[in-house]
Amino acid sequence: MLELNKWFFVLVALFISTYFILDRILFHPLLLVFKERKRAIDGSIAEAGEMQEKKEEKLEEFKRGITEGSHKAKTEFEGLREEGLKKQRELVDAASKEAIGMIERAREALRAESGKARAALKGDAEKYAELIVDKLLRA
Repeated sequence: MLELNKWFFVLVALFISTYFILDRILFHPLLLVFKERKRAIDGSIAEAGEMQEKKEEKLEEFKRGITEGSHKAKTEFEGLREEGLKKQRELVDAASKEAIGMIERAREALRAESGKARAALKGDAEKYAELIVDKLLRA
């Protein structure tokens, strides 16, 4: 059984004084450390959430930029391709016209030369015909 003598009150006084001393020296600072740690963890979690949101925004912005860049590049490529094909057609047409002109000039030159050659041959043919007739008549 519990006796309520002077030692009981001394032990209760020692317990209460030890509790208050430990509360001031150990428990209160430890609770402050725990609260500060919880605040830091909560802040870090909030900061991580904000960083995650910023990352997702930047990722979306990056994807939009890539899509726009790809679209611009495709449009530019198609424009340059069309321009190249147009230039190619122009060059081929110009080369064809030049070739046709060269062929026509060559034909004209051949006609002129063949005309000269015919005229020369006609003259020579008449001369040779007269020579043959002369030789046949003399023989």
